[in-house]
Amino acid sequence: MSYVTNSLDAALDAARELHVDRITTEVRNLARQYPDATARCEYVGADSTPQCIIGRACNVLGITVSQLELWEGFPVLDLCFQGDDEWLQAVQSKQDAGAAWGLAVRDADDEFGY
Repeated sequence: MSYVTNSLDAALDAARELHVDRITTEVRNLARQYPDATARCEYVGADSTPQCIIGRACNVLGITVSQLELWEGFPVLDLCFQGDDEWLQAVQSKQDAGAAWGLAVRDADDEFGY
C-alpha cells in the first residue's frame, strides 16, 4: 500500500510542478491540431495512451502515462497545478460531456471572456 501511496504522491507532485499557463498553451495547440477529436472521461485509455485533452497536454509536457494513470478519478482542480485552473476545468468538463476539443476550448473561452 505504501508503494501506491508514494507513487500517487509523486504523480501529484509532478502535477504541482506544471504551471497552468504551460498546460493551457498545450491544450490550445491540441485543440487547433485536432479540433474534431473527442475522448472519454479518462486520462489514459485501455490502450495505455493519453485520452483526454488535459491528459494529452500533460503528457506532451513530460507527465508519464504511469503518472497519468494514477490521476484517474481526480478532477483537474484537485491536481493542484500552479495557477488558476478554472478554464482548464471548464475545457475538461465540456470534453467529458462529449464536446470536440475545438468546441470545448471555444466554449470555455466564451465562458471566461477570452
